[in-house]
Amino acid sequence: MTASSDCSWAPGRRFLVRSHVVVPDAATATPPRAGDTTIPALLPPVAAGRQELTEVIGWDPEQQTVRSWIFSADGRFAEASWSRREEGWLVRIDGQGTDTGRAATLRLEPDGPDGFTLSGETGGESLAGLCPPACSFTRTAR
Repeated sequence: MTASSDCSWAPGRRFLVRSHVVVPDAATATPPRAGDTTIPALLPPVAAGRQELTEVIGWDPEQQTVRSWIFSADGRFAEASWSRREEGWLVRIDGQGTDTGRAATLRLEPDGPDGFTLSGETGGESLAGLCPPACSFTRTAR
C-alpha cells in the first residue's frame, strides 16, 4: 500500500486543506460495465481499492476546538472533532448523510522529528472509506 498526504493553507490562512490518497499494491483499474450510462460509469476508471479523501481543518471558536470536515471521492462525508493529548491528537469522526450514526476514533502520534503514526478504530467497514488506514507518515520536501 502507498499512502500520501498533502496539506496546504486555504486562501485567508484560516483553514488547512489536506488531500489524502491510498493506493493498494498492484491495484488494477475497474472499467465501467458495457452499456452503463450513469455518471459514475462515464468517469475514468479508478484503481480498485484506491481511496481519496479531502479534509478541511480549522479552529472552531464557538466550541473552542479544532474541527474538520472530510469528503471522500465517492461522495461520502463526515465531521471530526480534534482533542489535544500529551502524546498527540485524538480525532473523533462522526459520519454524516448516509453514514449518520457511524463513528470512528483515530490517534495521531509523533514519530520522530518529521513523522507521525495514524492508528485507531474505523468503526469496522462502516466508516473505512472516510478514514485513512493505520499507517506511518514521514514529511518529505518537494
